[in-house]
Amino acid sequence: TLAVGWDGGNNTMDVTGNADVNVSGTALVQNNSTLTIGGNSTFDANFFSIGDQRGAGNVVQTGGTVNITGGNGVRVDHWPAGAGSSYDMSGGTLYTTTLAVGWDGGNNTMDVTGNADVNVSGTALVQNNSTLTIGGNSTFDANFFSIGDQRGAGTVIQNGGSVNVAGETRIGHWPNSGNYDISAGTLNSGGQITVGWDGVGQFDVSGTAITTTPDLLIGLNNSGTLNQTGGTINVTGPATHTVAAGAAGTVNHSGGTTNVTGNMNVGTSTGTGVYNLSNAGELDFLDTATGTQVAHADASTLTVGA
Repeated sequence: TLAVGWDGGNNTMDVTGNADVNVSGTALVQNNSTLTIGGNSTFDANFFSIGDQRGAGNVVQTGGTVNITGGNGVRVDHWPAGAGSSYDMSGGTLYTTTLAVGWDGGNNTMDVTGNADVNVSGTALVQNNSTLTIGGNSTFDANFFSIGDQRGAGTVIQNGGSVNVAGETRIGHWPNSGNYDISAGTLNSGGQITVGWDGVGQFDVSGTAITTTPDLLIGLNNSGTLNQTGGTINVTGPATHTVAAGAAGTVNHSGGTTNVTGNMNVGTSTGTGVYNLSNAGELDFLDTATGTQVAHADASTLTVGA
C-alpha cells in the first residue's frame, strides 16, 4: 500500500520524469496531502482513493500514465472525511476499471482538460454533490456514464473535448438529480441518453456542442428537461426521440438544431410532454434509409417534404 498523508497533513509526493510506481494494493492520498504525477512516469495500483478516512486529498496529473486495475477503480473521496477532494488532470492518461467522482463524502471535483485522456472500462459516476469538468482537447471514454447516482446529485460541465460512452448515459439515474451542461466539444453515446431516469434530470446544450445518440429520452421515471439554446443534437435511430417517456418531460428549444432520424414522440400514455420551439431553434426530421431531410420545423414554419 501507499499513503500520501496519514496522521499528519499537508504532505506531498511528486512522481515525474521516468519514475515508475507500482502499488500492489491500495494507494491513498488524504489528510490535505497532494500527489503530483507528470513527465513520462507511470503509476500503477489496484485501488486509488483520493480523500479517505483521514481527510481530503488532491491529485494533480500533468503527464504520465496511471493504471488502476482493481474492481473499485478510482474514487475521488472514498470516506465522509474525504469530502472536498480533487483530481486535476491536464495531461497524461488514466486507465481505470471504474471512476467515481464522489462516494461517501461530497463536494468533490475532477477536471479533465488540456490533452488529458481518461479511459474507464466500466462505469463512470458523478454523485454526492460533486462536479466533473471536461474541456480543452481532452478525451473521456467510458462504458456507462451516470450523472447523479445513489449517493447524491452530480454535475458535468463540458466546454470542450470529446466524451465517448459505449453504452448508456443517464442524467439523474437514482432518486437524485443530475445535470449535464455542454457548451462545446462532443458527446457521443452509443446507447440511449436518458434525462430523468429515477431522479430529476437536466440537459443543457448550447454554443457549438455536438451530441449524438441513437435514442434520446426526456423524462422516464422522473421529470426531465432539455434546454437547447445552440449546438447540434443528432438522434440517429433506429429508436426515437421521446419527450415524456414515462414521466413529465420538457424541451425548451430556442437555438441550434436537432436532427431526428425516425420518429419523435411528445408525450406517451403514461407521461406528459411539452416541446417549446422558439427563436432560432430548428427541428429537422431525416429519412431512416437515405438520411435526407423529410420535414423541417422552426418557430414560424413547418415544411414537409424536400
